[in-house]
Amino acid sequence: MNLNKLLRLFASFFLACSLASCGGGSGGTQTAGGVGTGGTGVAYGTVTGFGSLLVDDDTYSSATAEYFADNTQGDNAPTSSLAVALGQQVQIQLDNQGNPATVLIEPSVAGLVSAVNNASGTMVVNGVTIKINSGALAGPQTYFFGTSGLGALSPGMAVEVHGLYNEAGGIGYIQATRVELVTTASTRIMGVVSNLNPGAGTFMIGSTTVSYGPATSLLPQGSSLANGQLVNVVSAAPPTGGTLAASVLRIRSLNGGSVNTTISGLVAATSSGGRFSVSGITVVPGNPALPSPHVGDYVVVNGQPANDVLVAATLSVASGPLPTVSLNGTITGYAGGTTFTVRGVVVDASEANDGESTGLANGAYVNVIGSIHGNVVKASSVTINGTAPSESTVEYVGTVSGYNAAAGTFVLQVNGVGNFNVSLAGNIGFDNGQESKMSNGVLITVEATKTASGLLAYGISFGD
Repeated sequence: MNLNKLLRLFASFFLACSLASCGGGSGGTQTAGGVGTGGTGVAYGTVTGFGSLLVDDDTYSSATAEYFADNTQGDNAPTSSLAVALGQQVQIQLDNQGNPATVLIEPSVAGLVSAVNNASGTMVVNGVTIKINSGALAGPQTYFFGTSGLGALSPGMAVEVHGLYNEAGGIGYIQATRVELVTTASTRIMGVVSNLNPGAGTFMIGSTTVSYGPATSLLPQGSSLANGQLVNVVSAAPPTGGTLAASVLRIRSLNGGSVNTTISGLVAATSSGGRFSVSGITVVPGNPALPSPHVGDYVVVNGQPANDVLVAATLSVASGPLPTVSLNGTITGYAGGTTFTVRGVVVDASEANDGESTGLANGAYVNVIGSIHGNVVKASSVTINGTAPSESTVEYVGTVSGYNAAAGTFVLQVNGVGNFNVSLAGNIGFDNGQESKMSNGVLITVEATKTASGLLAYGISFGD
C-alpha cells in the first residue's frame, strides 16, 4: 500500500469514528450472496432515500463503505456511492463499529422487455413477470428512471429491474421497486428453483429453463442447489429457446450466519407455528407477541440466524402502501420554479404542504419528504436550509482544478455556488471511470462529507 492510500485510509477511519452515530439498522446479506457473516450485522433491503443512505427507512452512514456492483462474472465490481440509486436492492455488511463496510448493488431482473400489459400493470422480461406497485399494494412504490412509466415501455426495450419476490397462485413474480431504461442490459432473472435436475445441470424458474455447469459460479461458496431456493441467476447472454445459461447463481440463504440480520420483502408463504418466508429466508417468531403476517404483506424483520432460519426479535408489518421517500442533501439540478434534483432524483415541490420555495437553487441544502409518482418524487414537505450543515452528506457537480494526485486533493469549481477544497477519503470509489481519469478541467459529481476545511470525498462519478 502506498503512502497516499494509507493517509486516505487514516482519514476515513477518523471520519467513520465521527459518524458512528449514523450507523442505523442492523441486518441483511453478505456480498458473497449469503446472509449473516462477519462484522456486527448485515442488512438487505430497498433504498428509500439519501443523506446518508436510507434502506427501508433505516439510516446508515454512506461515508464508510466500499461499494460494489454485481456483474456477470460473479465478481463484485468496485463502484462508488453515487451508483446507489432510489429503489435499488442492496446488501449491506456492517463493520465492528456498526458502520457499513460494504454495500453491494444487486438487480433482480435485467434484459429485453417481451410484453407489456398496462391494464394489469405488468411486463415480462426473460420469462419473469414484473408487477408495478403504484400504491395499491404494500411495499415500496415502483420508481422509474430513464422512462416516465410502464406506459412508455414496449417490447424490445432494455431494462434493469430491482424488486421483491412474491408468488400468486403458485407462480412467482417480481414486484418492482425500480425500473430503469438502459441502452444495453445484462441478462438476469430471480426466482424459486423447481424441477432441479443435477445430472442434466438444469432447473426451472417459472417458464425459463436455467442451465449450469462447472464454469458456473455458485455463491455463497460451498452452497448446493435445491428445489425451493430463491436464486439470482446471472448470464453472459440472453436466453435462447427459453433456456438461460447461468454464469453466476446467487442463492439467498443464511449460510450458517450468526450476526444480527435484517431482511425486508413480501411474505411469499406461511406455515404452522407462525413461520413464513420472505426474500427466500424462513422466519420464525422469537416471541408470541410478534404480529402474524399474511401472504403478500410487506415486512421488515430483524433477528438472529439459527439452524438456517431467522429467529425474529422484531417484526413490522405494513398495513398498506409505504409512500415515504426521504431526501436530504444539496440541490444539483435546479430547473426553476418548484422542480429540482437531489441525489439524482427529480423532485416536484409544487404540492408541498409548507409551500416553501424561496431559496431553491443549486447548492442549497434541503430536506424533502415525499412519495414516488412514476419518475419523480412529489414532495409533501420541503425544508430549505441554505448552507449545508457541518458533517452533512453533500453532492456537487463541478470541474476539477489544482489536482494533486500524490496528496489526493483538488479544488472543485461549482458554477454559481463556489469553490471547495476536496480531499479523497481512503475508501474513495469511482463511477463511469477510474481514478486515472482525474485531471484538471474534468467534469465530475462528488459525494462527500462537509467538514470545517472543505469536503472529504468518498464517491466520484465522471460526467454530469
